[in-house]
Amino acid sequence: MGEKVLNWFMLNYKKIFYIPFIITIISLFLLYQNYAQTGDIFAKDISLKGGLTFTFLTDKQVELSTIEAALEPALAPHEINVRELRSSGRSIGFIVESDLQSPTTENVQALILAAEGAIGEKLEKSKYSLESVGSSLGESFFQQTFNAMVIAFIFIGIVVFIIFRSLLPSFAVMLSTFSNIVTTMAVADLMGMRIGTAGIAAFLMLIGYSIDTEILLNTRMLKRGDESVRDCFASAFKTGMMMSITTLTAVTISLFFIQNEVIKQIMVILLIGLLADLFNTWLQNSSLILWHVERHEKKEVKA
Repeated sequence: MGEKVLNWFMLNYKKIFYIPFIITIISLFLLYQNYAQTGDIFAKDISLKGGLTFTFLTDKQVELSTIEAALEPALAPHEINVRELRSSGRSIGFIVESDLQSPTTENVQALILAAEGAIGEKLEKSKYSLESVGSSLGESFFQQTFNAMVIAFIFIGIVVFIIFRSLLPSFAVMLSTFSNIVTTMAVADLMGMRIGTAGIAAFLMLIGYSIDTEILLNTRMLKRGDESVRDCFASAFKTGMMMSITTLTAVTISLFFIQNEVIKQIMVILLIGLLADLFNTWLQNSSLILWHVERHEKKEVKA
């Protein structure tokens, strides 16, 4: 079966290239649509767009929907998000996030009273804390990270060009990495995920994971020596899939056992990105490299 699939791919790789390419175009459209509606290509959490984070510690088990309904009037008309705070597998409180800028004493007191009403107990000062992030700080962090990603893309292209002395492999690597990032962002938007500083770090990690398999493929195909194109591609595919499956397994297991929301967001983004990388590396990047190798061999024959 594997031989039949490989033979079919080698005959149809030029057509297969359009599958991940179309997915990338659709992802760009979804991001543009989100930007047109909200002003951002993806939903940012408080750490990026600024706002308040209230942490309440309590042993009482209360439904998050009940807490959110009780707290909404205290922060209206501002957006509010409530999530559970866990430690060692058990609930120890909840976190309230709001895009309210520059809170007043009245805002804080109203929120504390609403929280006490929701859980049915008086909260001591040691049981709650307030953290405020300015919008300028969050925007500055996002802008600097975006600049870092752009610089990373440029240097990736330069390094690949130096290694392989050809523009197409550089373009293929950059296109595949770009497609991974764009597709992952689009899926995160569809899931309603609010991306924070941890999510941005995950996207930077994803660039590194994407490059691994792409450099492996390019090296095996462009520096193959006397081996056939088919054998080199099959060898690179086996090694690359083993790398990806190993990482996917580790990330999936982490999602089941890790309760920390920050780490969980990183793992979810990596999981989506690694799945996207399978399509973009082995359908998109490999198609471009196979076409490049085939064209180069035809030129050598004519010469």
